[in-house]
Amino acid sequence: MNVLTQLFLVVSVALLAPIISKLLFRGVVPEVVFLLVGGMLIGPFVLNLVEVGPELGLLRELGVAFLFLLAGFEINPADLKGGSGAKASLVWLVSL
Repeated sequence: MNVLTQLFLVVSVALLAPIISKLLFRGVVPEVVFLLVGGMLIGPFVLNLVEVGPELGLLRELGVAFLFLLAGFEINPADLKGGSGAKASLVWLVSL
């Protein structure tokens, strides 16, 4: 498949994910879920529309960076002060 077509598919998923999250699910389901599902669907293990290659390498790295950024926005700092924060810290230390 052409690199421009693959790029169009990746950008389409990135554009449709927040729209689906806000309009259909009213923000209850985070857009990160739709980004991951869309990426899995067009990726090499389901529909094989987008191949992993050097052309899309920069987008892949940016996608992971934005995924962590969006996941950080989902965390409420007030929740980390209670008992769940202590449990999360313990689990983080054990996994470290």
